[in-house]
Amino acid sequence: MSARRWWRWVSVAGLLVVVVLATARLSRWPATWFDEGMHLHVPKALVQAGVYADRSSEGFRYFGPTLGVGPTVLLPIAASFAAFGVGLLQARVVMAVFLVAFVVLVYTFGRRLGGPVVGLLSAALVIATPAPSVIEYGRQVVGEVPAGMFLVWGLLLWRRAWQAPSWPGLIAAGVVLGLGTMTKHVVVLALGPAMLIAWGLDRAYYRHHPSHVFVVPGLVCALMFVTWQVAVLGWIPPGGFFENWRLLRDTSSGAAFVFDPAITRASLIELGGARAYVGLLIPALIYTGVRMLRRDPREQWWGIVWWITAANLAWFVVASAGWGRYAFIGTALSSVLVARLWRDGWRVAARAGRDARAARALRVVFATGLAGAIGLPLAATAWRITNAPPDHAGALAAWMNAHVPLDAIVETWEPELGTLSDHRYHYPPSALLIDAVAFKAGRGPAPIAKYAFRDVVTPDFVVSGAFGRWVGLYRERDLRADFEPVHSQGAYVVWRRTIAPADTDTDSTRRTP
Repeated sequence: MSARRWWRWVSVAGLLVVVVLATARLSRWPATWFDEGMHLHVPKALVQAGVYADRSSEGFRYFGPTLGVGPTVLLPIAASFAAFGVGLLQARVVMAVFLVAFVVLVYTFGRRLGGPVVGLLSAALVIATPAPSVIEYGRQVVGEVPAGMFLVWGLLLWRRAWQAPSWPGLIAAGVVLGLGTMTKHVVVLALGPAMLIAWGLDRAYYRHHPSHVFVVPGLVCALMFVTWQVAVLGWIPPGGFFENWRLLRDTSSGAAFVFDPAITRASLIELGGARAYVGLLIPALIYTGVRMLRRDPREQWWGIVWWITAANLAWFVVASAGWGRYAFIGTALSSVLVARLWRDGWRVAARAGRDARAARALRVVFATGLAGAIGLPLAATAWRITNAPPDHAGALAAWMNAHVPLDAIVETWEPELGTLSDHRYHYPPSALLIDAVAFKAGRGPAPIAKYAFRDVVTPDFVVSGAFGRWVGLYRERDLRADFEPVHSQGAYVVWRRTIAPADTDTDSTRRTP
């Protein structure tokens, strides 16, 4: 079998593995949760009411999930809902397409930069390594994998435009990179500084390209991002632009700009540990950082990848709340850097020693280590998919459809239920999430200090779930005063009102915050 045909069969087999990992038991693993449920409110409201917003029992909420994930994800899901009905599986099928496309683009990008071995290793490492958790994040409605897909796609287009710089090619690269920034804000924090640094280094050090190769895609990307932010803050919601900007600023300061030394230490340990490419992430950054000092156009491109990765990981370590998803761009893109390190290490091992036996032994060590780094995490992921827990959220939604009237008001902070059933759910205000994050980080009081649901709504039922209890919002001793538990499903407990609203001090007609 020729080498070309062998690589073709390996690539096809790898693609089939990715498709299976992306789609098997798609609605069961991972279990749907707070963030995913919150994001899905927007496409559901768009399909059912024609409004791009979150929805609570009192009406639409235009700020919150509309900024958590961009329209690049939510609009395709809305199209899926319109065609096949509202449901978790219909949304996750869209995400599976993003996931497969992301892995294919990582393979293509690695191949263009370093050849077929680097391409294949990049794709295998990125789906296997626990640090980016590509399979887990890619199967649920969060924005990391789609944002990564647009970023890698844009980099591919940008690199192609370097070879024969043309305005259409550079504009196309900027558009696709802009779609990445619209998908997740974290892309801006990595891509913006990296593009500016790459431009400055080319002017001062590499001197290979005219300025418009950097300026055109950068400006187009920035224009798309700014236009969408102005739209989502000032045009989509009926409220004031500056009030929405204040909420966005407060949200960012609570998770994106924390500057906590304890979090910094924990983040450094995470990036240097076995979860990040069996401890090779930092060595790969050092290796590429040394190689990109050469005034070589190929090394210059490796340098661009390095700067994007370094910008994301530096922010993750120094300023962020330290959540693993915040390092996704850096840990996922560094798969290309780690793949190159493996490839070059193999070549050194093949030439090492004065006899063939020494070289053969080193190659065995390298091959065994690589097989373990890829095979063991993939096996663990496959096991989790195969042994996924019961769908408690879906089962609870089915129970509520059978036992709870659709016009009953249900207080909860488990937004995934609002996707799975059409009851009148009332959720705490979006801004309370800022306080919940600060509380769990030890930087503020419990959210219950700012939000008592009885002051703003008189619910017929309360659903206490994993998230609400995690932040201490619905305490059993408080609920028992006028509610009784009537059903439990996994982490969820349904409480029914036992005292009529007229017998309480709460005005039963007060339904809005």
